[in-house]
Order: sequence, then C-alpha cells, then structure tokens
Amino acid sequence: MLEQGFVTDQQVVEARTNERSAEVVLTAALQQAKQARQGITDTQSLLAQLRGAEAAVALAERDLRNTVVRGPFDGKVVGLEIAEGTYAVAGHPLFTLIDTRRWYAVGDFRETELRQMRVGDSASVWVMADTGRPLKGRVDSLGWGVKPVNGGAPGLPAVNDWLKWVIVAQRFPVRVLLEDAPNDLVRVGATATVVVSHDRER
Repeated sequence: MLEQGFVTDQQVVEARTNERSAEVVLTAALQQAKQARQGITDTQSLLAQLRGAEAAVALAERDLRNTVVRGPFDGKVVGLEIAEGTYAVAGHPLFTLIDTRRWYAVGDFRETELRQMRVGDSASVWVMADTGRPLKGRVDSLGWGVKPVNGGAPGLPAVNDWLKWVIVAQRFPVRVLLEDAPNDLVRVGATATVVVSHDRER
C-alpha cells in the first residue's frame, strides 16, 4: 500500500508501532491469565491442605476424648489389669465394671414349682456370708429355657444335673431383685438360698 501511494511513511511506522504495542499487551495478558490459572490451582491445593488439617484435628480430639474412661453406670471396678503409664490395647478388656445400682439373686427351681410363681412374688434370700440376715426381694423374672444335656442352644443358662442315675425334674433360674441390698453382703457369684413366698402385690 505504501508503494502504491495509499498510505504515508508515517502511517506505516505508526501501524508497526501499534502492532508491537498490541503484541506486548497480548503477551502481558497471556501471562496474567497463566498466573490466574496458577492461583486457582494453588487455592484448591490450599483448600485440600486445610481439609486435611481439620481432619487431623478431629482425629486428635477423638483420641483425647478416648483417654478418659466413663462408665455407663455407677459401679465397682474389679479385675483391673493395667497400671499407670501402661498403654491400653484396642479390643483387650482391662477391667470389669459391676453395676451396683441393682442386685439380683438367682435360684434354680424345679419346673414343677414354676407354675406357682409369678413376677412380683415376694422372696427371702440368705447369703452364705451371713445366714442370720435375710434379704428381702421380689421375683423379677422366671427362666424360659436352660441348656439341654446335649450342649445345644448356646446362650441359655446351664443348670447342673447332679443325679445322673435317675430322671429328675429340670430346674430353671428364677431371678429375684433385692430390696435395699447391704453393700457388705452382695457380691457377684456369691452363694445364696432363695425362698419365694407367693404373696405378690396385685
């Protein structure tokens, strides 16, 4: 166009200058776009790191809570198998917590006697530790099953059959809830004698 006289030398110089300026502006814009994309990627990385840190804090708080043992009820700790400074192992029992809110005595009664008993019947219990102090209670439940001789039915209580040479009436456990049981007499596994009076409250 310059050779044909359509534009002047000055116009060509200005056009080339504008072209170079436009290229510079384009290069700068491309650089800014690249930085912006990099900034977005960095933000996502930071958000991922933040979520990871929050998860680590939550796990640490849970572990801290697990260092405190809280029982679901008031009771007595027995059979403690850990000392101060010892590490506890997950899934390994360290002690037994006995529920002292309610105490029960269990007596094995012949099946021929069960039909006379009802939940709520009054009962007297003598423990071998002090047979001179009868404990009062009420029948709480009557057993509905015991483990058969062949050893089947897991989960049912086993009642010993002492007379192997004759057929005797099966015995079933009757559970008696003790009233105001004295702390110095009641123990898990203690030997007791249970007598049911059949004068239940209506």
